[in-house]
Amino acid sequence: MSQSESQQIKNIKDRYKASFGEKIELLNHQRDILVADKAASEKLFEIIHKLAGSSGMYGYDDISDLCRHIMAEADNSDADEIEASMAKLVTLFEHYS
Repeated sequence: MSQSESQQIKNIKDRYKASFGEKIELLNHQRDILVADKAASEKLFEIIHKLAGSSGMYGYDDISDLCRHIMAEADNSDADEIEASMAKLVTLFEHYS
């Protein structure tokens, strides 16, 4: 890999990391919606699904794993567990921000 390619990859990863603040806001907003209306989870899980893929691709395996765990919790429809996992997910994003 050339020096230029390495810098390009670093720049892409830096831009992804810079978006964590927006992701935290989005996750908190969706979590609030879930708390207010337990049935309003479709949008949340669409976001979680995207984050599971993108975070793993950028090397944030713990975020990706937690997203996949949240998606599995959705099958059990336990909103309290999902809410707790969402709080952990926000904490992970804050940690990396």
